[in-house]
Amino acid sequence: MSRFSQAQAAKAAWAWSTMPVMWCAAASWKAATWTPGIGIGPKHGPHGPLPYFRPVTPAPPLPSLNTMNTVERPTGPGGMLVDIGLGVVFALGIAFSAYMLIDSWGEAYWIFTTAVAVVMCALALLRERQRLWTAAAGVAVTAVAVVVSLVAELPQEPSPMAALALAVLVGSSIRMLPAWPAVAIAAGGVAVTALTWASGPTGVTAMATMLVVGGLVAGPPLRAFAPGRRSGASAAEPSLPSRARQ
Repeated sequence: MSRFSQAQAAKAAWAWSTMPVMWCAAASWKAATWTPGIGIGPKHGPHGPLPYFRPVTPAPPLPSLNTMNTVERPTGPGGMLVDIGLGVVFALGIAFSAYMLIDSWGEAYWIFTTAVAVVMCALALLRERQRLWTAAAGVAVTAVAVVVSLVAELPQEPSPMAALALAVLVGSSIRMLPAWPAVAIAAGGVAVTALTWASGPTGVTAMATMLVVGGLVAGPPLRAFAPGRRSGASAAEPSLPSRARQ
C-alpha cells in the first residue's frame, strides 16, 4: 500500500472514531442551552405545557334530509291545478252571487257580500304562503262579516263562496298545520258557523254549515296521508350525524 493510501486510511479511521464524541458533545450543548417554548419542543403557557397541535373546533354536523321542513313548500303541479280550479269556481260563484243579489235586493247591497267573498277567496288561494295566518285571517273576516250583516241588516253572511273559502282554509289547516294550531282553526270555524245560525235557519246558513263541516270531515284523512306530515313526523327522529355522534 502506498503512503498516500495509508494517509487516507488513517484520516478515515480518526474521523469514525471521533464521531460519537462529537455527537455527545453536541447533545450536551443542546440540552444546556435549550429554552422552553423555543424550537420544536413542547410550548409552555401560563397553566403548563400546551399541546403541540393547535386545537381545532369540530365542524357542525351536516343537515340531514330528515330535519328539512317539508310542510311549507312551493305548490307542485297538482296543487297549481287545484288552485286554478278553485280560482275559476270562486270567480264564477262571486259573479253569480252578485247578479242574484242585484236582482233580489237591488241597489248596492251586493257590494259588501262581494267584497267579503273576494277577500276570503284571495286568502284561500294564498294559503300555501302561510297556512296559519291565512286561516286565522279567514276565520276573523268571516266572523266580522257575520256580525256586520246581522247588525246592519245586509245580505246574510257568509255567502256561498265565502263559506267555500272558509272550508278550504279550515281543511287545509287541519291537513298541514301542527296539532294545536289545527285544533284552534277548526274550533274557530265551528264557532263562526254556529254564529251564522243567530239569524235563523236559511238556505245560506245550511249551505255554509255543510261546506264547513265538509272541510272539517275531509281534513283528518288528508292529514293522515299528507306527504309533508309524514316527512315532518320523521324530523323528530335523530339525524344521521347525531346518531354517529351517539
